[in-house]
Amino acid sequence: MKFAQMQMAISHPFAEYTYRVWANDVDTGFYFPNLGINSDAMGLCWFIDRGINIIWHGGTVDTFETFAGFDKDEDMAVVVLSNIRSRIPSWVIGLQIFKELR
Repeated sequence: MKFAQMQMAISHPFAEYTYRVWANDVDTGFYFPNLGINSDAMGLCWFIDRGINIIWHGGTVDTFETFAGFDKDEDMAVVVLSNIRSRIPSWVIGLQIFKELR
């Protein structure tokens, strides 16, 4: 959450690059209209979903999954940490939490 706070406050020089769209209308592989997810741009290694106005990234290794996402306009962040690989990925859970909190 400290990292998300730093990103939202743009309190470090590199943080502003997260919000700059480096690739527009790209096929990120994260287009799920039934879930309302369309990450259609990329920032500094972050997915940008302009439809629900969040910047996020997830990660998976053999035994755990993570998700971190934030919306600086709403001053909101969601972090999901899981010590198992689920049939429902952590990024789906994180994006759904964003939608429900709104």
